[in-house]
Amino acid sequence: MVESFKRLVKRYENHHGEKLTDFKKLKKLLTENIFGIEIEPQSIRVATFSLYLALVDFLDPKTIWQKESHLLPNLINNPNDDMLKVQGHNLFCRDTIEINKEIESHEFDLIVGNPPFGIKQLLPSIREYCEKYNFAKEMVLPFLHKAVDLAPHGEIALIFNTKVLTNTGSTYQNFRKWLFNECYVEKVFNFSIFRKVPKNFGGHLFGDAIGPISIVYYQSQTPENPSTQIEYTAPKTYVKSNVIEGLQIDRTDIKYLPRVECQNPNSKIWKIAMWGGMADWKLIENLTARTSSMKEFLKNSNNEWEEPKVGLNGDKKHLDFIPDKVLDTRLIDRYYTPESASESNLKKV
Repeated sequence: MVESFKRLVKRYENHHGEKLTDFKKLKKLLTENIFGIEIEPQSIRVATFSLYLALVDFLDPKTIWQKESHLLPNLINNPNDDMLKVQGHNLFCRDTIEINKEIESHEFDLIVGNPPFGIKQLLPSIREYCEKYNFAKEMVLPFLHKAVDLAPHGEIALIFNTKVLTNTGSTYQNFRKWLFNECYVEKVFNFSIFRKVPKNFGGHLFGDAIGPISIVYYQSQTPENPSTQIEYTAPKTYVKSNVIEGLQIDRTDIKYLPRVECQNPNSKIWKIAMWGGMADWKLIENLTARTSSMKEFLKNSNNEWEEPKVGLNGDKKHLDFIPDKVLDTRLIDRYYTPESASESNLKKV
């Protein structure tokens, strides 16, 4: 919200061609445009303090807010907080998924956020919402779904768990059917590669993430000139991100997926395009459409090939199978995997 407020101030300055330092105008810009909802009271207080600091930072002189005629605005709305003398109308301490008349009376132009993830310790409101729409009991899904009610004519950009795109379960498919058919998805960023990445290699954003992270840009209304494609960005390496304050994305990491294929809730295109391109997806589609098996296809191709051996999980004849060596997946690089990536003395089955 702080960055959103700063951006609004910058837009005001660009429009008027002058620096914005007036307390009343800054206060008006903040209270009429920045809103939030959060269930944790402490997080609300931290957000409020951060917004106050951002507002004061624009003032000239900086101390003018100490005058009684320039008191900082009351932002927090929390009926359960006895310390609040006056209820604000910007930052609501509420459960987002429950019915909130004060918030739902607004029609927002833009919603951004990082909703909570997980499938454990779900609040009753989350569980009931998922059951109502037959979605997977995944904490983030009701937030993505309810956002279109709060911004019926606006734009939305929310972070979510990448497995929402790839899980083959029917309740996940139900959600994808809604998202890609009843909403207009503009683009998806799949930042799964940045999970558990060192801080100096781009991990300052998602290095502490437990699950793989993606961001979806979408809206309820279809634009006048809709695109037949969805932009899908999925970086496959983080090596270059140590030289910039941000993330390095190569042109090869950006794909344009057919919207009609993305509207198929059982499509495998998200996982295939994460590591490959459209040519890979077409190849797999062609192979899948063949009546013969992959084994028969390879036998008839006049090329030498080796029959696949048992995987890490073993098979019916070798349930206790343990390989002599395995690959450390952190050392697998694009186009080349060094021999040193092979590890022996496997400690787990």
